[in-house]
Amino acid sequence: MNRSLPEITVIIPNYNGRQVLPACLDSLARQLLPPAAVIVVDNGSQDDSRALVEGHPLRPRWIGFDHNRGFAAAVNAGIRAAQTPALALLNNDAAADPRWLLAGARGLLRHLQAAIFASLMLRREERDRVDSAGDAYTRDGRPRPRGRSRRAADFERVCETFSASAGAAFFRRRLFEEVGPFDESFFAYLEDVDLGFRSRLLGHRCLFLPEAVVYHQGAATQLGDRPGPRPEESGQRVRWIARNKIFVLGQNLPARLLFAWAPDIADGLIRSAAYHLLYSRQFPAFVAGTLEGLFGLPRRCSRRRALQARRQISLAELKRMILLGAWPCP
Repeated sequence: MNRSLPEITVIIPNYNGRQVLPACLDSLARQLLPPAAVIVVDNGSQDDSRALVEGHPLRPRWIGFDHNRGFAAAVNAGIRAAQTPALALLNNDAAADPRWLLAGARGLLRHLQAAIFASLMLRREERDRVDSAGDAYTRDGRPRPRGRSRRAADFERVCETFSASAGAAFFRRRLFEEVGPFDESFFAYLEDVDLGFRSRLLGHRCLFLPEAVVYHQGAATQLGDRPGPRPEESGQRVRWIARNKIFVLGQNLPARLLFAWAPDIADGLIRSAAYHLLYSRQFPAFVAGTLEGLFGLPRRCSRRRALQARRQISLAELKRMILLGAWPCP
């Protein structure tokens, strides 16, 4: 049976991940369906990540940058180096269940109409709670991890989701040939939502695979900037996410929906501002990122026009997918 399953190359982006890489690589060594190859793409780490990777029994391929070029650039380098028709992305702070690759390969084989497959990412410390069951994009312009903090038991069916978290996802190689690579100008955060949105506009589908389970620590990479009340709310992360939300919205959402949902988008922006002012203490970073995103939109106009001219999905279908939100499968 396994001989008919597609071969999968696993790509792991890394930055100073010495503390989390062992669990990640060990989990790949325990897969019921072994990976065709494992590629670790390093963003100029200053720890001994390379020695650990090169000494691991899996013998992963090492691709090293001399400085931190960002998550998107690392993933793109891994995609270019891979030689299989199917690819998997896995965060360095994620450990895969032994059936993860098998579930992904079966999904790729059974659901030929889909090009992206989201995993069931559970919290490493609370394994009955969801970290992400794919990504949702809502009408207020704020992407959300689908199902976050809900019971894993609520997400037991294969179903369509807007996009997949690049922390643990499967892709057909041909998708990148048709849609293009991850947008490296994002540097980090929401580049997966952008890719998923572009894919949706061009007629590609994303499915959630509940049996493709990984256990995710989240925000394990230390950026050395101002901390927030939660690891994912450091100043630099807040700035990147605020900026990239604007980029995703500005270059992907069709004009008719952009105008129709303008009040919701304004409300989402106000809610985010209030949160960072009153709770996260990262209001200056949020404002800086938002302004950077707004001032960066004119440079994206040609990209937006080209993408919208190629749109395959109807506005009604796109609206349906967005209004599904972050809830369990219907």
